[in-house]
Amino acid sequence: MYCLYEDPEASQSQQMEQWITQELERTELGDTRRTKGLIKIVENLSAKPEASIPQASGTWDETKATYDFWDSP
Repeated sequence: MYCLYEDPEASQSQQMEQWITQELERTELGDTRRTKGLIKIVENLSAKPEASIPQASGTWDETKATYDFWDSP
């Protein structure tokens, strides 16, 4: 896995989360809450790439938030 900074103490999933945050935190979506939502969606999906959206999201609230995010301009 590629990571600009390696933390030898971090697990692979922690490194993935750090990389996702680093790559997406400067995304301009008009509201910082939307950027945080995007980061959460990508973290969920990358943790379980073979899963459906509901399975990867884990809860109904996060599933709904994912679909709402994709549904809004």
